[in-house]
Amino acid sequence: MTADRACTNRFLRLACVALAAALPIAATWSTAGVALAGPGPGRPDQAAPGDWPTYLHDAQRSAADRTATALSPATAPNLTRRWVATIGSAIVASPTVAGGVVYVGAGDGFEYALDATTGARIWRTFLGVTTTPNCDPPSMGIASAAAVQNGVVYVGGGDAYWYALDARTGAVLWRVFTGDNSATGGHYNWSSPLLYNGFAYIGTASLGDCPLVQGQLLEVSLATHAVVRTYNVVPNGEIGGGIWTSPTVDPATNTVYVTTGTQEFFLQPQVQAMVALDAGTLDVRGWWTISPSRAVVDSDWGNTPILFNDANGRRLVAAMNKDGYAYAFRGDNVGAGPVWDRQIAFGGMCPVCGDASVSSGAFDGRWLYFGGGNTTIGGAGFPGAVRALDPGTGRPVWEHGAPGPVVPALAYANGLVIDGAGSTLEVLSAANGTRLYSFQSGGPIYAAPSVSNGTIFVASTDGSVVALGPGTPVSPPPDAGCPGGWTCQDVGGPSPAGAEVVNGGTWTVTAGGAGIGGTSDQFRLVSERSGGSGRVVAQVVSPPTGGGSQAGVMVRASNDAASPYYAALMGPNGLTVQYRSGFGAPAGTLASAPALAGGAYLEIVRSGDRFQAAISTDGVRFTLVPGSNLVLPLPASALEGAATSSHVSGTATSATYAGLAVTGPGPAPAAAPPAAPCPGAWVCADVGNPAVVGNQSATGVRWTVQGSGAGIGGYEDQFHYVWRPLPGDWALRATVGWQAGA
Repeated sequence: MTADRACTNRFLRLACVALAAALPIAATWSTAGVALAGPGPGRPDQAAPGDWPTYLHDAQRSAADRTATALSPATAPNLTRRWVATIGSAIVASPTVAGGVVYVGAGDGFEYALDATTGARIWRTFLGVTTTPNCDPPSMGIASAAAVQNGVVYVGGGDAYWYALDARTGAVLWRVFTGDNSATGGHYNWSSPLLYNGFAYIGTASLGDCPLVQGQLLEVSLATHAVVRTYNVVPNGEIGGGIWTSPTVDPATNTVYVTTGTQEFFLQPQVQAMVALDAGTLDVRGWWTISPSRAVVDSDWGNTPILFNDANGRRLVAAMNKDGYAYAFRGDNVGAGPVWDRQIAFGGMCPVCGDASVSSGAFDGRWLYFGGGNTTIGGAGFPGAVRALDPGTGRPVWEHGAPGPVVPALAYANGLVIDGAGSTLEVLSAANGTRLYSFQSGGPIYAAPSVSNGTIFVASTDGSVVALGPGTPVSPPPDAGCPGGWTCQDVGGPSPAGAEVVNGGTWTVTAGGAGIGGTSDQFRLVSERSGGSGRVVAQVVSPPTGGGSQAGVMVRASNDAASPYYAALMGPNGLTVQYRSGFGAPAGTLASAPALAGGAYLEIVRSGDRFQAAISTDGVRFTLVPGSNLVLPLPASALEGAATSSHVSGTATSATYAGLAVTGPGPAPAAAPPAAPCPGAWVCADVGNPAVVGNQSATGVRWTVQGSGAGIGGYEDQFHYVWRPLPGDWALRATVGWQAGA
């Protein structure tokens, strides 16, 4: 999020409290022996090779690192956590990386410097917390992303000042007053600074429009440490038009671009607008205001302008409004209006709730990438999405449905697009939007990811900064007994080692290991590499014996012992459907069923990120396991097959499978039937596979219907349904006589 405020408006106070952690919480790092190498000199509008020295990488806000050769679509599936720094206070500021140091501000009001290789803390400096009890959030520390230049860290504090810090020590070198941040003053430093031509450009806005303040762009001399010019979005004496996004500059034309926020009065032409300014004088060169016919309540421009060229060499600048549309303008004539617009998400006032977008885009030199919240792709609804657009026309090149609203800005690195969707960090192929890797954070991700020297840095509201880099995949040893096209391997180093014997279509798998569950697994896996949606099915002819033993079907992100997975496993005590949501996360159980006889078929059905488990006695007609639905963001290419474990380390067991297959989508499994028959011409069934199977009975025209589930609404429904098909026009009438739990 950083400069791109997630939700602040005077009409609706929603649950943004995760953005703020007012009390400082001590972090636990060792700083012994850590040496800080100061950032090298460079042009203020260019990143040094390998660094990510300012918000969205450079002063044109491309959010693209094209030097990250260690990262690629080939290495992305093998990303691993290199380190985790636990600060303990919510982080919404994007990490800045320069000279081997990560700079990041947190909700506790401290700016932190971390060693980029180890995550060890080098220093921290307190820059204040703004507290406004009537706002939501009621307090905020640092949301501004730092810009690092010539050994100085420039960043908006959590108080009423904008700071210059010594990059080596964190000492305050000087500061500039940006506005009264008291409960009655209302100012807050959302904006991340633009450094250009010896000056800093800093936007000013309110914490949560309570009270609303006058939006301004301050031009600060880095030599004299003073405000030398001010652009007032609205005249003195008025309020509105806050600049809580970050400025962008085109050095070729000496033009600064800003997007502005809330309109307070009707006659405020440059609020809720894209504005072009002369970088030297701050004179307005042009602006374009969102059309009233398309505007939503609190129709701010919620992200930072991005500069790019289309295939014909036109210089364009683009940003998104809370109406859900991305707009592109000619850089030399913003006032002429958009050259194209494209809907990215459904409009609305609360992006962290899934409305619209405050996610700034990325540009890789070919495609333009934007993300946002609620949308539809191919007729299906998604809580978020990332789209690749033709920069000249806005035409979608590909569209990727995300597991949550995309709130933070995107990042690009060497064929990869990186986004934060809810609490999931996704790494997508820039060629087609396929998910290559995902990482689950402990809280929503509002801070834009950064990339430096082949490492992805992501911060979260769970108070952590995580460094992800390419790892070395674990290649299973050669196995002469494994059929062609399959991979047979032990996961997690179980004892004794497993093996398999394949005779025709029958597999006999021997396995040891402590089992599948907890935060890591030990078992035998036979699998094929899938390509996304489809099925994995097997008949468990002979289940293993022994307490806790497991045999069944599994979809797994990787052969890492702590990998996320979804599995339907048989054991002496019955069937369990279980999962792990992220690397190293504790496993959970979704559903269970009584012990199944040998010869039962198990099936996992995957549709994108949606998983279900089903059972069958004949391998043809499958019935859903009630409550087995799960949305789990796994890579499109995953390991699918059969998993076997004795669940006792040092002890072996065996299971026999038949008909083991990984296939494309097939017939949808039926819902588990109700206990009572459905009367007459009616049809009675659960919709959405709730955990408790519904039922019904009828006496004359009086029905008693029992149902469970998450309800009717959102992207999919769960309820019990009784219906009958009727031709043509008709009318439906019913009297609800009594409802339990209403």
